[in-house]
Amino acid sequence: MSSLKNNALDINKMDFSTLPTMPASAMRVLSLVFNEDVDINQLIDTIKQDIALTSEIIKVANSPIYRPIDPIENIGNAIIHLGLDQIKKIALTTSVVNTIENKLSEENYFLILSYSMGTATAAQILAEHAFEVNPETAFLIG
Repeated sequence: MSSLKNNALDINKMDFSTLPTMPASAMRVLSLVFNEDVDINQLIDTIKQDIALTSEIIKVANSPIYRPIDPIENIGNAIIHLGLDQIKKIALTTSVVNTIENKLSEENYFLILSYSMGTATAAQILAEHAFEVNPETAFLIG
């Protein structure tokens, strides 16, 4: 328990004003996936402009968790296979990780990453059981 308490204190001592802003390409992708009437072709074209995001989405789509019958080799098939809710999570996580990983010490990077994932997961669980909020939205907000 003292380890958790020390980590919480470390988070409180960090200067978050030095964190960089999210890349414009990530903001464009996120604005599209949050639109319920998104044009999939426009989303595909926008994601293709970000090589790191394209690679991460295809990697996740081919992971054992999603077990595709045949390997997924293009972003369009990956989006269809994963669905927009998962694309939102991947886009947000990838952009945040790529934005901050070179700006922080390794210790602070993993501290923020684990803290953020814990907060997002807690928000999702609360939404599933206690509130009339979409759990996916709660995860992203958390």
